[in-house]
Amino acid sequence: MRLKNRTYKSLSVILALVMILSSIFMMGLPGIVEAENNNQNLLQNGDFEEWANGLPVAWYGLKSNIAKSKVNQIDTDVKSGNYAVQLAENSSSHKRFTTRPISIKAGVQYTLTYWAKGKGDIRNAFFRDEDYSQYTEYTELDTDEWQEITYTFSYDKDVDDVEIIFSVRNADEEKGYIQIDDAVLVSDEDGEEEPVPVTGIAISGANEVAVGRITKLDIIYIPANTTEKGVTWASSDETIATVDENGVVKGIAEGTATITAISKYNSELTATHEIEVKPQVIQTIAEARELNKGDYATVKGIVTFMDSNKNYFIQDETAAIDVYKNGQDLGLEIGDEVQVTGKIDEYGGLLEIIPQEDEDVSVVSKDNQLPEPKLVTFADIKTGNYECQRVKVEKVYLGDINTGGNTTITDLSGDTLVIFRIPALTGIGKGDLVDIIGFGSVYNNTYQLRVYSADDITKTELGPDTETPVIEHTPITEANVNLDLEIKANVTDDREVEKVKLFYRTKGETEYKEREMSLINGEYGTVIPKSELDMAGLEYYIWATDGTNEITAPEDINNPYAVEINDEDILPPTITNVEPREGAILEDTNTKPTIKAEYEDPSGINIESVQILVDNIDVTEKATITEESVTYTPEEDLKLGNHTVTVKVKDTKGNETTKTWSFTIGELDYKFRFGQLHSHTNVSDGTGTPDDAYTWARDKGKADFFAVTDHSNWFDAELDNENITDISESTSEKWKLLHNRADHYYEPGKYVSLAGYEMTWSGSTGGWGHINTFNTPWFASRNNKAMDLPAYYNKIAQWPESINQLNHPGKTFGDFADFGFYSEETDNVVQLIEVGNGEGPIRGSGYFPSYEYYTRALDKGWHLAPSNNQDNHKGNWITSNEARTVILSDELTRDSIYDGIRDMRVYATENRNLEIMYKINGQLMGSRLSSPDKLNVSINLNEPDTNDPEQKIKKVQLISNGGIVSASKEFDDYNVDWNFELEPMYDYYYVRVVQANGDISVTSPIWVGEVLPVGLSGLDVSSDYFELGDTIDLMATVYNNGSSILSSAKVEFYVGSISSENKIGEDTVTNIGQGGTAKASIKWTPDKAGEYNIYAVATIAGIEKTFTASKRVETVPEGSAVKVMVDYAHSNHYVSGDYANMIESLKEMLKNKKMIMVENHNTITDSVLEDIDILIITSPQPRDKGEVKRSKLNDEEIQAVRNFTDRGGSLILTSRANYGDGTGDYQNSIQGNAVLDAIGSNVIFNSDQVVDYEKNGGQQYRLYLENYVSEKYNLTSGLGEGDEYSFYSGCSVLLKDGGNDENVDFLVKGHSTTKNENAGNTPTGFIPIEEGNVHVLAAEILPSGGKVIASGSTFFSDFEMSGDNRYSNIQITSNILDWLKPERQVEVKTIKEVRDGMPDNFGQEFAIEGRITAMSEAYAKEHNIPNAFFEVIYVQDETGGMTVFGVSQTKLPLGTKVRIIGTAGEYEGDYQLQIKNEAEDLIILDDPIEEVEPIEMSTADSMKKENEGWLVKVQGKVTRIDTEDNSLYIKDESGEEARVYVNGYIGGNPDYGYGLGKWDPKIKVGDIVSAVGLASTDPKGPRLRVRNTSEIVRLSGYYPLITGKVDKTEVDDKLTIKVNVDNTTENAVGGVIILKLIDDNGRPYKVVYRDEKLNVGENVIEFILDSENYPKGVRDIKVYIWDSLDNMKPLADI
Repeated sequence: MRLKNRTYKSLSVILALVMILSSIFMMGLPGIVEAENNNQNLLQNGDFEEWANGLPVAWYGLKSNIAKSKVNQIDTDVKSGNYAVQLAENSSSHKRFTTRPISIKAGVQYTLTYWAKGKGDIRNAFFRDEDYSQYTEYTELDTDEWQEITYTFSYDKDVDDVEIIFSVRNADEEKGYIQIDDAVLVSDEDGEEEPVPVTGIAISGANEVAVGRITKLDIIYIPANTTEKGVTWASSDETIATVDENGVVKGIAEGTATITAISKYNSELTATHEIEVKPQVIQTIAEARELNKGDYATVKGIVTFMDSNKNYFIQDETAAIDVYKNGQDLGLEIGDEVQVTGKIDEYGGLLEIIPQEDEDVSVVSKDNQLPEPKLVTFADIKTGNYECQRVKVEKVYLGDINTGGNTTITDLSGDTLVIFRIPALTGIGKGDLVDIIGFGSVYNNTYQLRVYSADDITKTELGPDTETPVIEHTPITEANVNLDLEIKANVTDDREVEKVKLFYRTKGETEYKEREMSLINGEYGTVIPKSELDMAGLEYYIWATDGTNEITAPEDINNPYAVEINDEDILPPTITNVEPREGAILEDTNTKPTIKAEYEDPSGINIESVQILVDNIDVTEKATITEESVTYTPEEDLKLGNHTVTVKVKDTKGNETTKTWSFTIGELDYKFRFGQLHSHTNVSDGTGTPDDAYTWARDKGKADFFAVTDHSNWFDAELDNENITDISESTSEKWKLLHNRADHYYEPGKYVSLAGYEMTWSGSTGGWGHINTFNTPWFASRNNKAMDLPAYYNKIAQWPESINQLNHPGKTFGDFADFGFYSEETDNVVQLIEVGNGEGPIRGSGYFPSYEYYTRALDKGWHLAPSNNQDNHKGNWITSNEARTVILSDELTRDSIYDGIRDMRVYATENRNLEIMYKINGQLMGSRLSSPDKLNVSINLNEPDTNDPEQKIKKVQLISNGGIVSASKEFDDYNVDWNFELEPMYDYYYVRVVQANGDISVTSPIWVGEVLPVGLSGLDVSSDYFELGDTIDLMATVYNNGSSILSSAKVEFYVGSISSENKIGEDTVTNIGQGGTAKASIKWTPDKAGEYNIYAVATIAGIEKTFTASKRVETVPEGSAVKVMVDYAHSNHYVSGDYANMIESLKEMLKNKKMIMVENHNTITDSVLEDIDILIITSPQPRDKGEVKRSKLNDEEIQAVRNFTDRGGSLILTSRANYGDGTGDYQNSIQGNAVLDAIGSNVIFNSDQVVDYEKNGGQQYRLYLENYVSEKYNLTSGLGEGDEYSFYSGCSVLLKDGGNDENVDFLVKGHSTTKNENAGNTPTGFIPIEEGNVHVLAAEILPSGGKVIASGSTFFSDFEMSGDNRYSNIQITSNILDWLKPERQVEVKTIKEVRDGMPDNFGQEFAIEGRITAMSEAYAKEHNIPNAFFEVIYVQDETGGMTVFGVSQTKLPLGTKVRIIGTAGEYEGDYQLQIKNEAEDLIILDDPIEEVEPIEMSTADSMKKENEGWLVKVQGKVTRIDTEDNSLYIKDESGEEARVYVNGYIGGNPDYGYGLGKWDPKIKVGDIVSAVGLASTDPKGPRLRVRNTSEIVRLSGYYPLITGKVDKTEVDDKLTIKVNVDNTTENAVGGVIILKLIDDNGRPYKVVYRDEKLNVGENVIEFILDSENYPKGVRDIKVYIWDSLDNMKPLADI
């Protein structure tokens, strides 16, 4: 080896000499070099003349993902030479064709020119620094002529691995796809800059290193700007120390070695550095545990525990620690004494030492005695002081045994702990009392016990209970009659405290009252309400029992504790008057107003306690304070706008009160500023530089403000920047870079660029959530272990100028301890919460709304404004979608933007430019009003895109506590000005706006009352989507953020509305401790299907107000929901086996898709699968692995799966890599293929491990793939550039030998460097695959119609789909579930059958077929016809008509035949079918369009409920016109009126210019009119809802004749038709009567006609026809009256 090193050194010297000579030669010919640099093509083989192995030489770089088969050599009609390249990428998803890596220089501009032709789209970019640059716009080719394309770019630093990208899509074979030739890349370097020779080098770095440790040396170059950088390294003695090519020195043995560096450009330039290798220092484990993460340590200890994941716990006499080397089997055994050197790290909160090399772990001795276990309590374990230590807990009860997950154990005090992966037990089970030897551990802040062997769990007995409980209590001696009295005691028992009670009585009484005391924060407590206190005094004692023994405190209950009750002043001072008054608007010249508060208290005021804050700034020292008032006059002008004042004052008894109010100076002209406050760049885990982000958002996104907020845990020196006071003091280059670039792009008045950071707690570091912080010089990081959420809140609270935003609250990233740890100081600096997050399309994949969490946070007392941000990780800042955060500010400056956030003049919108102005009592959104008597609400909305009906404002709501809708109104306009008055019933009110396309906007609240520290934090349900007949749990959480115990809270539950008749149950919770919560719950079973609003109303003892929360649930008819069964019965990977319970994200996705998940813990049988639609079986455990035992499906189970797919069921089957595989039938591939073979699949699992040694995530089997190839079933739709598929330790899937790929679709393919290997050395099943042709996920449709997904990994585990992971697995899983979902089979009913069953049919699902009688919105918009109703169509068959709600996107003209699947119900009394998913529930049938003729009815019949839904025509005299209701009333000879109603947005077609919502203005009372409309119902009653105002026709004054009733009779072979005609003129009228008879199939017969003279008044014209001429019956008769056949002038309506 040493000889080989010397050979390398000699070669290095020769190479260096060659380079020096070359440099000298080139320096001597500057003119030639210049000419070559300016014209040299930097691309090798840019003319595509050289080819090898079917590809052009020097092309198809690592970032190429176009299939090699689609890169072809062309030799005809090339641009020049003999060849060109053809890119035959015909898919709509772009694919990359790249150069091999080249080098570019910092700041140099490069120009790429090339020639292209054919048909398709092409664009360019470049890849560098593990990231993609921005792409150019596509050039759309459609030419047979060569077209020159130019691309210019530069970069800010030298890079050696640049690939030039040609991105292509939509290539068309017709014109030869896309062809490229003569690609030339040149730079703008002038060639005059000469190389700067190196003249000297020196070495810097440490002078010592310990044995087994490493240190890095660096080179100092002289001069610093030399262009000749690079050295070779050597050690004088490699038995002492080695050095690698990067200058990293490793200590081998004690001694001294000299490290030498030799310049690669001048071998005479050398530098030496002496380094001493010191003895290895062995630390105690306790000392190692005190080191920082990333430090190295060497420890010794005895192996006491190991698990299937290859964690080894070692323990010395001081402490213990986990040894973990990335899952590697270290070959250690229990009892080994080992010496370990490694890096200190942690996982899930558990401290570990990670060896770096195999030699870092050595066995010192074997078969050592294990340390004696220390007897501990659960509380001891939860301190964290016993991590990995051998401990013993005694007398604990076992809960449900879960060998794959958590088993709960309970001690005698009722405290609980979990054992993770308990060993399989024999003769011991749930409920047994046991002693346990185990090891303290922790995962994600949950402390746990690990147990190595079943022998360490032994049964024990309690024996006779002879010990009484112990009561520790400090007696209460005095209390106040105006306060509830809290009594607490610490009660313990050697076994279990069964019950504790308080007995109390008024002094002088004989009988005691009693209250149960509850365990609260380790103490038993209860509350005596103040209403039960008496000035005579109180006596009490405490009683406790363990079920056998009893005790009291005091022991002698005849001598109870005595409490003196006083009426001492405990009430705080009263603040009586304030100036300026609450909500006052001052003149804009009054910028130094006197600010004053008057107060009083019977005990007197402590003037030292008085404090006044103006806009959160303490100005007490500048105020005048007396016993009556505090007055402050600003020295400097206050800015125009809103100001907030807070006054705090105590009386002489220490009782404190606080008053906050606001006023406004001037009427500021606030502008709407649109932007974003959450994005990422390559400073952390995003794409692009900060410069890219700021310029893109400004130039392409047209943002007014924009923030880059990279993750702080990615910053350098992240633990050294928490306490700096100026950014210049920062030691983090990344932190300074963000601020430098933000300052660079900041243009006051034009563009506000902000820099902040995202504090990110992942699941393993607490899972609290993510918070963006702005306007601080410092930053904090999760890498500070002490920086949990409470510590961070305390940190930001000490920086009152900071701005903070709670990001994407929810289960995935964290909900900030359910918005706990509230304090007023933190509330003042946390101003924002995201209600929408993501860079995907609104309402699409990649966009995550969280509106319910906004309401939840407000309910828990936080004062927050909503924001909506894209959280960009893929570039396209601002332009990813149309969601925006909008801030109202007078100026476009940083200070003004920050002020707008502090004042909460903020709203969040899914629309790019919607303007919202919201006020109550003249105060803007974000204001706090002090107990106003009335609320004068003003909501003004403006949608600028007035040419787009999709942007119309449809609904505006005012939302209050618990999500209650305090006011709601529907609109159909681009502008809304809504003013109304409310009683102040709730604490806060915010506006919610819904637009026609579904976009949602919400504003900051306006607070109108004090938000108390107690209340309801929400209403939860066990399922919000379930089948009729199921019972669900309703759970309302009462919280107590106050400083005393809440004695009780009664929660009442209601359905539909809060009224006594709708009450469905109640529950009472008691003794809720400080900072605690309690759940009130009931069970509820609805009696019919449908959607329900559930309400919980809490009444809390001692609190005057009530608290409300709500939840919407849906129950569907039995058997109508999609049921997904997940197998838990076979130690399934990520489910119940290895990595158990890691499918929470899948569960959440199923819930969102309205799919019901069923867990299977039993043998799979036909009956188990009876009602299941989709079956998911993840890989069973192939071999025993610690607590997880091997498992497989037996033959009967496989047959049941086959039967399931044979009847059309769908299957998801996953496998895994064969590393550590089982044997025989338990082998992964054999297990999976047994199922695939049984169901007749053409796909098989390979017995292999998919690896990539060039492109991986740190391990060759941890891959991030991006080659999506689904073409048959489009299951990778929605994915784009940069989307990565997470694939860990998986196997490949492939077509079986002789298989038919007709119905097989492969979804995800590896990189060009991905291959497979037999990592498990399995004897059978390994099939080698060509490198670059490895697939990992496949879909297939079976002959039965059943569908199967075969995956080489469990692609939907939480590792792939939760937390910070936004891999394409999420989108693919969603696509797959949608694809597998069975088509609903619903029997088609006639409309009459559905209607006749109403209202009993409400909530049930029905299918109907019929023709459209009122066109859809989408069709009306496309044709610009104002004849469609909002989200409503009408459908009619031969039996009746029906209103259908929920249609907005499908284009449906009149007469289209459709099938509708919907839920029966009503709206405002009108029967309807409501569809949930327009794409699935509305089917256009293949039938010619045929418009439906209206049915003529009398005005009386048209108003009957039985005729509701029909398209009806009536004719009669106008009796009245109601302009307010937009209705006119018509009456015919039936004697009853018909109400003809026109919606305000309906117009005419053809348009006669009447305007929307208007009919012919000539129509007046007394006129004869005909009208066509849909028979329907609204709150005023029955109506004819007009679809087209041109169908309201004035007959009198327009036609001289009126066609009335038409009678048809048939006797023998004669058909008699009588037509009633009314001549309204004063003279007889001559004309021709024409009859058009329509057969039963809707086809006309030959017309008949005759001339008639029609006298004044009524006429009856009779036609007698031969029936034989009408063999197909007569369904309809149309009557026309013209003046003559020649003129064809109508004399009457048809």
